Amino acid sequence: AVVSTQSGHYGREQQNIKSTELRRERRAQMSVDEKLNLKVSNTAQMRLKRSDLSDVQKQQQNIKSNELRRERRAQMSVEEKLNLKVTNTAQMRLKRSDLSDVQKQQQNIKSNELRRERRAQMSVDEKFDLKVSNTAQMRLKRSDLSDVQKQQQNIKSNELRRER
Repeated sequence: AVVSTQSGHYGREQQNIKSTELRRERRAQMSVDEKLNLKVSNTAQMRLKRSDLSDVQKQQQNIKSNELRRERRAQMSVEEKLNLKVTNTAQMRLKRSDLSDVQKQQQNIKSNELRRERRAQMSVDEKFDLKVSNTAQMRLKRSDLSDVQKQQQNIKSNELRRER
């Protein structure tokens, strides 16, 4: 009985890997809007599943989800991380599109505070990886600009850095 259980578990694990690969392939072919709609749908579905849980159970689920998300991110290539960041930024902008300027500003302040808190808890290696990722993202954004525009962007960035 033990052998069949183990082989059954192995078969299920193989099926999960196959399903995950298929899901990734389908996602890779989706437009940003389709990905956003899927993410909204998945989030709503997850909230519905968790609606009967106690606050402690919800918190435990969130901690578990965050750990899984970090593990997935750790295994991503720089390009995949950039694509994810672009999708997340687009989703956030879509969410905030109905807000007033004051509300958007409040959201930005809150996001910046959370980002600073996360950075403060990072190891030196994690901060370095983040810096590498951010630099790659900035270069990707600027790759379509002319040399003059790139120079203007660099001047602006340097001024902001000095202010900070």
